[in-house]
Amino acid sequence: MGAVALAAAVSGAATGALPALAAGDTPQTITFTKPADTPVTAGTLSISASATSGLPVEFTSATPGVCEVAVPVTGKVGVTTANTTADVTLLQRGTCTINADQPGDDMVYLPAERVVRSFEVLGVAQTINFPQPPDAALAAGTTTVAATASSGMPVTYTSATPAVCTVPAPVLNAAAASPVAAVTLRGAGVCTIHADQTGSDTYLPAPRVSRSFNVTVPAAPVPNPGDITATAGVSSITVSWQAPDVDGVTITGYTAVANPGPATCTTTDATTCVLGATAGVKYTVTVIAHTDGDGDLESDPSNEVTPIAPPVPTEPPATSLVLTTDKGQITTATQGQEITFIGTGFAAHSTVTITMYSTPTSLGSVVTDASGAFSKAVTIPTNLATGTHTAVAQGVAPDGTARAMALAITVAAPSSALPVTGVALTTLVLFAVALTAGGVVLVRLGRRRRVAGTESAA
Repeated sequence: MGAVALAAAVSGAATGALPALAAGDTPQTITFTKPADTPVTAGTLSISASATSGLPVEFTSATPGVCEVAVPVTGKVGVTTANTTADVTLLQRGTCTINADQPGDDMVYLPAERVVRSFEVLGVAQTINFPQPPDAALAAGTTTVAATASSGMPVTYTSATPAVCTVPAPVLNAAAASPVAAVTLRGAGVCTIHADQTGSDTYLPAPRVSRSFNVTVPAAPVPNPGDITATAGVSSITVSWQAPDVDGVTITGYTAVANPGPATCTTTDATTCVLGATAGVKYTVTVIAHTDGDGDLESDPSNEVTPIAPPVPTEPPATSLVLTTDKGQITTATQGQEITFIGTGFAAHSTVTITMYSTPTSLGSVVTDASGAFSKAVTIPTNLATGTHTAVAQGVAPDGTARAMALAITVAAPSSALPVTGVALTTLVLFAVALTAGGVVLVRLGRRRRVAGTESAA
């Protein structure tokens, strides 16, 4: 009974008149703390709430598919701090919403305003184990894939590449709790399969796992070396090819032949090699596969290529290889002198350029012989500055890498006297003196004989 009603009742009793009883009109509130998010595997969760009236709180579930509320247990009724507790049964993952009410009474308290609290019933994470499928031959028609989920629930598949492969409904392998799916192979290419597990009341959806494998078509047999590709380089050609595939025939090696010749290169197993070449000449290359049978297999000609000459850098390239001449490793020369340079170790039948540094001055070019060596006569320019210079021969090694040989030479102006070669000057002078002396003796002897003859005649 409210205070006003109680005062009226007392006053009425004093006057002998009894008033009618009034409904409760005192407000009340509910304190209901939000429950913590809880995994569904916990099964139940205890909740509690209290009303300022001390009256018991009633709980109901607004999401009965996710959670249910058992009959509440009431604390000390009539005490404002009393709590009402209840157990919430967790049915599946999702959002659980609980209503807390206190309907009041007919004597003192009005119904409390409803308090609603929500929390998450957490699902259990799961993963998919999807082994990598092997490549499959299109001719096989089908292959299989299989995956397992940590939840033990079946895995479903979809094809991301239906032009290459498709997946019908999987067949459950109950023993392994895994769907084994037959993949239909429809074309050559990369087949990509997605594996999914969508989850349940307890388990969250698993992260998708995708696997890709090749659907292959055997290449048609290649009766001769195929796909001959020539690439021009510096004084060289790099050629590559596809090995022939002939039943019952073993390839013992290859020879690549330049046209025009005579450059060749050979391999045992490799399907690429480097040929020396003359700069500025157009070439094609033919590859011959040597077999253990009666005959060799010859390819069609390659594409046409034109190698370039060795570039001349502004500074002499660093090298420890020494260039020489037909007179050995000379150290001096004169303007206008002819020198025959000799170099070795270059690619066979390749262009080598000879340059005099410091300021690059071309002395000419030469094509090496079958052993990669050259001998080239050049003339020291008459206008080349006197002083120390470096003669450099530049080309490529047999593997196509840059190769340089160098020789330091001090260049001087030519002497005004006639050049002398062969025997030393001192020897010549002594020889001339001897000849002169001999002549004088002969002259004197001749005179004596004539005098003696005259006297005898007299």
